[in-house]
Amino acid sequence: MKPKILLLDIDGVLVQPAGYRLATEATCQYFLKKGGIAIPVSYPEIYSLFEAQRVTSEWDMVPLALLMVLNAISEVNPIPARVNSLDEALSWTKQKSLSNITVRIETEILQLGQYIFPGKTAAQCVLDAKLNGHASDIFKYLDNPLLLSELLSKTRNILGCETTRKFQEFALGGEIFKHTYNHEPEEWLPSFLLTYDRSLLSEEFQKILVEKILKRDLAACVYTARPSLPPREEQMDLMNYSPEAELAMKLCHLESLPMIGYGKLGYLASKTGRTIPEYIKPAPVQALAAIASAWTGNESLGLEWAARISIGNCDMNTTVDIPMEFELYVLEDSASGIQGARKAAELLNQNGWKVEFHPIGISAHPEKRKTLIQSGAEIYSDVNIALEAIL
Repeated sequence: MKPKILLLDIDGVLVQPAGYRLATEATCQYFLKKGGIAIPVSYPEIYSLFEAQRVTSEWDMVPLALLMVLNAISEVNPIPARVNSLDEALSWTKQKSLSNITVRIETEILQLGQYIFPGKTAAQCVLDAKLNGHASDIFKYLDNPLLLSELLSKTRNILGCETTRKFQEFALGGEIFKHTYNHEPEEWLPSFLLTYDRSLLSEEFQKILVEKILKRDLAACVYTARPSLPPREEQMDLMNYSPEAELAMKLCHLESLPMIGYGKLGYLASKTGRTIPEYIKPAPVQALAAIASAWTGNESLGLEWAARISIGNCDMNTTVDIPMEFELYVLEDSASGIQGARKAAELLNQNGWKVEFHPIGISAHPEKRKTLIQSGAEIYSDVNIALEAIL
């Protein structure tokens, strides 16, 4: 029997990310309130639509959603070209009497996917397309390139990006925010992640997974874009590494599994001189690292091996002894994770391995199911039903 390797996404698969969704809504409402803007927007719907268009980070969702609202306002009451920042825009809107504003949020979001490609953040992709004149259908009533740049060009600069910083305050809460970034939060809030997230993985399958891994009946790794700590084998300064993936794993009682998340890829990028967007899904490096980490149990070795494989260094005489034939199952709620794992399997197959790839999509949302089906995934509405079929 071929070995089985499972890659498990967190949000929408192992965890119902109510904390992230509510933090996204709270962050948007915080800024809209500053601008005296009272426009109803369906945030649960926004979240799934964004993910279906490969916008999978809340750090990108928030500024994009705010720009969609400002664009709708500017259609009726044009925002002056001299407005160059979010603070200026919100000061301007607060002085206006806003009425008859309709935000066509679904239409706006569904236009984004065509401009988003691996190697850059979704926000940066949209900004580049807009500034290069390739996206006239997006934010077409905003003649404010500096405003767009301020909101979209630095979403990974936690303390330097106003919207990302506020989102992290809501998501982590004041105490974890202070410990993580060594900066006082604007407000000492409770952690939305600790308060509202819940496990989607049943106690039965929590036990089954751990038991099968211990018996070597299968290997598994958590495969997530969530911010995380660096590799668990490394002793280093944890400043600016946020334990959001680790909090979710604890919630699911899967702390013993290896995990490749945003922080692990940041660690790798710092060693190789590359960037996180070059490594994170839908790029194949994250999936390659997750495969190796699942098999060895060692995140550092998995990351190093993935970086070598991705540049064509397929020397078999390494400390990472991946089986030459195996079945790869990836359980995902977004197409980007499926695409990254598929590219990883194809890369291995091109270099002598025989990988049988099984993409599994987990979602009940019609638009997300549609994009998952387009990526070739077999669809389940629940992770426990999918695991029952696999195991």
